[in-house]
This record gives sequence, C-alpha cells and structure tokens, in this order.
Amino acid sequence: MDYDNLKIEGAFENDILILRDALKSELDALNLYQKMLGGLRIEKAKAYLKKFIEEEKQHVAAITKLINEMDENQKKKFDDDEYCNAIYDGQCVI
Repeated sequence: MDYDNLKIEGAFENDILILRDALKSELDALNLYQKMLGGLRIEKAKAYLKKFIEEEKQHVAAITKLINEMDENQKKKFDDDEYCNAIYDGQCVI
C-alpha cells in the first residue's frame, strides 16, 4: 500500500492503517510457517520454525493490543461478547 497517497485526515488514522497492514503481514507469516512446519523432516529446522511461529504470535498480540489502544471502536469489538454472539448466531468463534 502506498501510504504517502492516502487521503485520510491526520496521521493517527494513517498509523492505524499501517499497523493493520503490519498485522496482516504477521498473520501471513504465521500461517506460512505453520504450513511449512508440516513438511519438514529435520528436527533442528522444525525447532527453528516453531520458535518463529511463537515470535509471530507475539507480534500479532502486540500489534493487536496497540491497534486496540488507538482505535476505541475496534477495542469494543474485541470486548463485546454480545456483538460477537449476534454475528455468529449465539456462538462466538473468536
């Protein structure tokens, strides 16, 4: 994404967009490492990949926490079980 050409008021909103892109990238990496893990046979390589997976999970958690601190509406979505239940017909799958 070209952040220099965004037509959004204020840097704050731009920061959130950048962080959401970072979150997507971390999730993509996490999913890729998880898929790759199943194909590895060498235990040392598996151990490294497992460490990378745990690091990506930490990155996802940290970025999500930061986004929630910056975007009150987003935080409400995480905190609101009623919202989640309404979307998933009484079964929150998060």
